[in-house]
Amino acid sequence: MDRPGRNQEEENIQLKIYSDQNTHGMAATFIIIALVFAGLMFSDVSGIKTELGVIESVVLWGAPVISLAITLAMYVAFCRVLVMSKEGCKVSFWKIHRFYKWNELKVKRYENYKGMRYGTPRGLKQGYEEGIFFSLKKDKKPKWMPPKTYCCWRRPWSAFFVNFYPDGIDADLGELQSEKGCIDWIMYLEKTKKNPTMKQIWSEVQREPENYPVDKELFFHYMDLWGVEIEGHHKEEG
Repeated sequence: MDRPGRNQEEENIQLKIYSDQNTHGMAATFIIIALVFAGLMFSDVSGIKTELGVIESVVLWGAPVISLAITLAMYVAFCRVLVMSKEGCKVSFWKIHRFYKWNELKVKRYENYKGMRYGTPRGLKQGYEEGIFFSLKKDKKPKWMPPKTYCCWRRPWSAFFVNFYPDGIDADLGELQSEKGCIDWIMYLEKTKKNPTMKQIWSEVQREPENYPVDKELFFHYMDLWGVEIEGHHKEEG
């Protein structure tokens, strides 16, 4: 990938990072299933509530609520939009926007997923082996837990992550800059990604949906340019 020279215009570049449409579709499907399940449970509980004790009622009422809460947490964790600039990172989910200055983020850490319990949808190969984990607060994330699992189950609002696209992105900056002053490589991936055949899906060669993919070299180029220190970056890169 062609790299720009260092100048004022480059420092004002923004990095737009988000998940592809497959992720949104999967999240919407889970929400619909959770809502249907909640509706069925509500109907069943309403019909037999007079015959239940307190504990049984709490269990039956709690099941659909917990199911829906978990599904919504997954949606928040995987379907936000991150816009990074030299000032900080804006995290957006629908109409909700939060801006974090780089010095406000207590954790900005390089993570290698090898050895972690990296869950992948059945029939799909693991898409990523490394990335960056960000958190507004000091985290207590276990070493075996990858960022996507931690964000989904424990901190869907105050933590986020990016994944390094395994093979890099073979494009020049002109192809990535769909908006002036903004690098958006998911658009490039969407244009170049080929839909898998049924044979490929059954032979498990299809990767999981793209969750916050970035080009590693380009990402660190801008982090260094903006003076953002990533824990483990210089140690790993030498």
